[in-house]
Amino acid sequence: MASSGTFCSGTINQGSQQYSYPSHVNASSFLSVKLSSKTNYTRWQEQMMCLVESHDMLSFIDGTFRNPKKNVDSKKKVDITAIEDKYREWKRSDTLMKGWIFGSLCEDVMDTVIGLHTANDVWRKLKSTYSNSTPPSYSPTTNTKDQAEYLPLYTAILRGDWKEAGDIFNKDKDALLVKLNDDNDTPLHVAIGTCKNIQFVENLLKEITSESLPNMVNIRKSNPLHYAAFVGNKRASEMLVAKNPYLLFIADGSNCFPVHRAIFGSHTETFLYLLKVTKDNIILSEQEGYHSPFKGKQSVSLLTRVIGASLWDVAYGLIKEYPEMATKKKENSIPLKSVAGKLDGYFSGKGYNFYERFIYSHVLVEDGELNRGHEIQDIENQETNNANFIPKYRRRLHPGLLS
Repeated sequence: MASSGTFCSGTINQGSQQYSYPSHVNASSFLSVKLSSKTNYTRWQEQMMCLVESHDMLSFIDGTFRNPKKNVDSKKKVDITAIEDKYREWKRSDTLMKGWIFGSLCEDVMDTVIGLHTANDVWRKLKSTYSNSTPPSYSPTTNTKDQAEYLPLYTAILRGDWKEAGDIFNKDKDALLVKLNDDNDTPLHVAIGTCKNIQFVENLLKEITSESLPNMVNIRKSNPLHYAAFVGNKRASEMLVAKNPYLLFIADGSNCFPVHRAIFGSHTETFLYLLKVTKDNIILSEQEGYHSPFKGKQSVSLLTRVIGASLWDVAYGLIKEYPEMATKKKENSIPLKSVAGKLDGYFSGKGYNFYERFIYSHVLVEDGELNRGHEIQDIENQETNNANFIPKYRRRLHPGLLS
């Protein structure tokens, strides 16, 4: 057993078994690919296996480590306390593993595994739903040239080298719409997702007509604005909306709009921008072939994710403008349930530690306000001393003390 001063990954012995608990691991640094569809399941699985195997957690997803309570022989006398201890340790590690998996899923994929109890249950469900033993069928590219021929273009885009890329486009206009990889990403998709030089994206957009943008989709039916929202590229989003605002009202292959993709990816700044311009241009959604993200089941996903991100003022504004969003239901997604589940949104759900309570009880400031003894006390007015002992003072927390 590690000494108190030694770092320990949390290994728990259980007979011949060990429950690893590598809670110190920053899983996000391993998981660059989020499972979004069958097309990227293999890549997602490869990165997950690297993370799982390197931290001795494989037994939680392959079913080797099962719930200890279910392994008890009812015919034999058992130590209930020992079984409960083993269960708690197993549950802790299994929940960590499940959290790693959840953190690597896109919002719509996450919906398919909500309610499953163990990491093994989640792993098997994802495998049965998204694993594809046969190679995916890709849509044809805009020309007959293969990806190898455009490798110099792909490399130039990754480097942000407009001079080289521009020369290629000048010689071959078909290169503007070519599919550069197995995801059928166009040069614009790649530039938006990986190019740090926003000027490159601006130059590329000058070469592309606004009418062609809606048809520039990858294998997930994501147009450039979906992609910009997904990666949180706000500047590219602004350019795309300025060139063709109709992109705001086109759904991708998962029936998600750009504003969904931004909030699903936790890109708050990009989301707030897209939300504003979507509202400003909402009349465009009434035209044939376009749809509003504030109507139907997808509006539920939008609202619940906004609530989940604790953007309460935004959620209130959406409900006020589109009341039907609050009453819709999509599978397990229910707005009211999301509100109830956000315990940190209520004072009663915020647990203050010893030091915070100590500060509340000892920070004294002069009371220049009216007596508020008639009001119900909140968490900031917890008294630990007799109020009569300090009549001219009132306890109040300075905003910077607990930050």
